[in-house]
Amino acid sequence: MRWIVVLFTVILVGVAAKLDLSSICIANCGQCKRMLGPFFKGPACATMCLRTNGVISPDCNDPLTVKAYLKRLF
Repeated sequence: MRWIVVLFTVILVGVAAKLDLSSICIANCGQCKRMLGPFFKGPACATMCLRTNGVISPDCNDPLTVKAYLKRLF
């Protein structure tokens, strides 16, 4: 009985950690959209966050993590 409780707890912690990573990633996408405005592809960033469960997260101050979501206006 004790092992079932431990297993259940481990599963819940794993699910919560994945949700937390995704929410942080989505928040980062929103922050980059506010900072970079029309140059930043916010929906593409959010889609990638959800597809990778938050593993790929943009950092607005790091051009290497943001360059995939930048676009030209002309």
